[in-house]
Amino acid sequence: MILDWVDTGVFQYLKTHLPSLNLVLYADQKNAPYGNQSDQAIIEHTIYAMAWFEAQGITDVVIACNTVSSIAMSAISEVYPALNIMGIIDLTTSQMTSSNDTVAVVSTLATHRSKAYVKSLHARGIYNVVSLPLSDLVNYIENMEDPSKYLQKALEPIQEATTLILGLYTLPFDIRYI
Repeated sequence: MILDWVDTGVFQYLKTHLPSLNLVLYADQKNAPYGNQSDQAIIEHTIYAMAWFEAQGITDVVIACNTVSSIAMSAISEVYPALNIMGIIDLTTSQMTSSNDTVAVVSTLATHRSKAYVKSLHARGIYNVVSLPLSDLVNYIENMEDPSKYLQKALEPIQEATTLILGLYTLPFDIRYI
């Protein structure tokens, strides 16, 4: 019932706080990471995953991957109308309470291009939004390199933000870099 490309905090949170739920994690490590792939490739990978969920008799799916939520939600909802599909973007932005904050969204290139977080926040009356793609971050993480210099420069445009949405997940990412 959870689609992501790694065992994320979303899966662990649900497992810990809702232990009675029967959880299944579909972690697509074969095609990961999705963030710099084309929209069509992301949609194809996601449709394949949804077919797997459907074949298992699973009807409720949480899309924990920000990139999939931003690119493939409408396509998979059309192809699989019987599935109850919830995306992490709307689940995240529904937790925002103040429209006076400046919200910074750091994400993959695909999520940034889609403007999904910006649109979702605007729909909730939050208009001070800065979206910033961190398309090179995954390279630092995968190569086990220190991303601090890259992030220091890349994050300059959002220094004045009062709220940060981490709209990407990178394996052993350390929040102290932000």
